[in-house]
Amino acid sequence: MEEIWTSEIIESEWEIKRLQRHKNQIVNLAKQAALRNLLTTICVDADDDHLDDIARRWFTNKDVRKKVETLLRSHGFDRSVIDVEAHRLSMGDLAEIDRRLSYLVVRRDKLFSQIEDYRAGMSIVPSKRPPQPFHQELPSEDPGIAG
Repeated sequence: MEEIWTSEIIESEWEIKRLQRHKNQIVNLAKQAALRNLLTTICVDADDDHLDDIARRWFTNKDVRKKVETLLRSHGFDRSVIDVEAHRLSMGDLAEIDRRLSYLVVRRDKLFSQIEDYRAGMSIVPSKRPPQPFHQELPSEDPGIAG
């Protein structure tokens, strides 16, 4: 039983680690959309295609990055606002992952508890009295035969 429980604990731990990495990746994937949202808010009159192009090139072009940072600063922001918006956009997905993580932690703790209970049950101290022999005679169904 312990091997099965230990295996389940290990699988749960790996899933917890994977989900924690996924949370970061989800936020990173939302950064372009976050930048696009911010640009839309700041540059009300700008062309949508132009804003999409800027948001896409932000990650690969230093000149675009400098221009966007200047634009953000002119509105009282710094580049961390992109991360904030990416987190805001990802809240639903992150909440779902957090629910799964909570379930896995509770499950892991229950498995540890089961292992402890199992081990405690295996180490019950025997009674100090010697076991009583089982020599009980069963009554006979024939009244003429003595037991």
